[in-house]
Amino acid sequence: TPDRKGLFTIGLVVNDGVLDSPQDTAVVTVQNSAPSATAAPASGNVGVPLQVDGSASSDPNAEDLLIYRWTVFQVPAGSAVNSATLSPNNSTAAARTGFTPDLPGAYVLELRVDDGTASSSAVRVQATVANNTPVSVAGTSFTTTAANPARLDGSRSSDADPGTSLRFRWSFVSLPAGSRLTTAQISPNNSAAAA
Repeated sequence: TPDRKGLFTIGLVVNDGVLDSPQDTAVVTVQNSAPSATAAPASGNVGVPLQVDGSASSDPNAEDLLIYRWTVFQVPAGSAVNSATLSPNNSTAAARTGFTPDLPGAYVLELRVDDGTASSSAVRVQATVANNTPVSVAGTSFTTTAANPARLDGSRSSDADPGTSLRFRWSFVSLPAGSRLTTAQISPNNSAAAA
């Protein structure tokens, strides 16, 4: 099985038990074979750089260097990720490309590899991006009297996902013995205005 493209000259000598024949030759011409693209699924979080791996792509011609050509096929609605945001790309150094997802959901990339003579068929790979868990910050503890309303402040709570609207849901974790307060008496509650 040839391992490289090019001309292989193969000689043959036969022997009848006494004499060798003159050598005869045959030339085998091995042409370029197209490479094959392979990419592995990936997962990550919004706002965190994500890498997609196509390094398992191959070429039957061992001497060929592969050029990795990534394109964005599908992104979540409203995402700004596109083929121009993939880095590195369109080079031999792009076996692994990356981008920073800006929304949760499925990002589908296509990979083609090129050996300088032929290109592979495209393969699609999905990068699944999860929604980040928001961070609740209930504010600092304070002292008040029984007759005054206690003003709670959760405004320093945050979410790393851009454009996310937070809802604030307060509840009593513990109460002093004999208290008749219930979570239903916390107002406003369970809304964006309850920060």
